[in-house]
Amino acid sequence: MAENGQQISDSAVKAIQQSVETKTIEVDGVNFVTRQVYDPPKASTVETLAIATLSGLVEYVRTQRISTPSKAIIQVEGPNAVAVKGPISEDRSKQRDVYARATAHNACAKGFQFGRYHALEEFNILLRTLFGEGGDRDAIIAVLGNVQGSKVVDGQADGFSQAVIVKRNVVKVGEEQVKNPVRLQPYRTFDEIYQTQSEFILRLKGDPDNEDPPTVALFEADGGAWVNNAIQGIVEYLKRELPDEVVIG
Repeated sequence: MAENGQQISDSAVKAIQQSVETKTIEVDGVNFVTRQVYDPPKASTVETLAIATLSGLVEYVRTQRISTPSKAIIQVEGPNAVAVKGPISEDRSKQRDVYARATAHNACAKGFQFGRYHALEEFNILLRTLFGEGGDRDAIIAVLGNVQGSKVVDGQADGFSQAVIVKRNVVKVGEEQVKNPVRLQPYRTFDEIYQTQSEFILRLKGDPDNEDPPTVALFEADGGAWVNNAIQGIVEYLKRELPDEVVIG
């Protein structure tokens, strides 16, 4: 019924219905629809189990009997994350449920900032607690632990090397060359695998007021190669610990 009380004709009703009808049209070989359409609600997914270690993830896979027949896979997402994913869903989303994910809460990623200058005492503590004993760690600690004063001598020949004044014994003071690049072994992936040694640039910055000791920074110098090494280590660990039929990607 119209607002003025007149009956709407059949032709008007038909015109209204056609105006809201969704049609498919073709333009230059591409199909379009004449009205906005919406995706149906996504299917519910399983809640992902959070795991803190690779050994915990291995135990989960064993107890759940996850293997090739189920079309589930284990995906190494990076040096700090491994996911157990289910088969591709049969609905239109074609997604995989994530059954479980192991995340490495590595000490170095949480407690050390590469590229930032640290106070000497803080830097020495971080080296002892967040880096393995391999490489040049102990040599760096020995030099920085004996720094006297705040002066840093920049190299004249290459414009890159540095030296600091150190205490060599109880009374003797001398100049010590700072080695570069240095090899260190940060704790930055799962504890179950070998922590890759990488090259870093060690830089010191003197106090402009000549009051406080120098500050120290480490800059990554391996181009991210440690990431690939860590991922390869994770894959090798999983292959050793899991049945051959488990798919690892």
